[in-house]
Amino acid sequence: MTTPTLKPLPGEMPPEQAEQLDRQLDVLRGATASLAPDAKLQAALIANWKRKANPGLLSRLIGGSSKPGNAGWGQFGVPAAALTLSLGFAGWMSLAPIVSHVPKPLPEATTNTSADAPFIALQPMERIAMERDATVVSTTFPRAMLANYGLPVSPERAGEPVRADMLLSGSGQPLALRIIE
Repeated sequence: MTTPTLKPLPGEMPPEQAEQLDRQLDVLRGATASLAPDAKLQAALIANWKRKANPGLLSRLIGGSSKPGNAGWGQFGVPAAALTLSLGFAGWMSLAPIVSHVPKPLPEATTNTSADAPFIALQPMERIAMERDATVVSTTFPRAMLANYGLPVSPERAGEPVRADMLLSGSGQPLALRIIE
């Protein structure tokens, strides 16, 4: 009776190759054993490295102090930093909407404006009150354009220029008009 030969499984080496590889690895292990430093030299190198190593502030806070018996922030550094960051982020998330809705002051009116002249609303007052980025712009335009806003215009004076201040929304739409002359 003959014994059957087993085929190697996928990824397995045939036994002859495995024995040959073991012999070659034994030769390499012997050659590298002579390259290792002796124990006294290795201990002196490690002691010198530990003496010269001076961790920075961050590593002392997060990883503890380099001095024995002094843990510093060590085990509390990362949780304390995470708690501080999360509280700061939560505060920012809750206050950012409030701060962004604080109305910006309107720019000072130019010296040509008359303080007695009221603005004429061109949009509903609710729309004007909700506008946060409104700006006042001084301009001149033909008197005939006043008719577009429902104001009376004499046909004889329709071509004359009119100086006015316009309250514009952040997108440039006219909200209110103040006639200067």
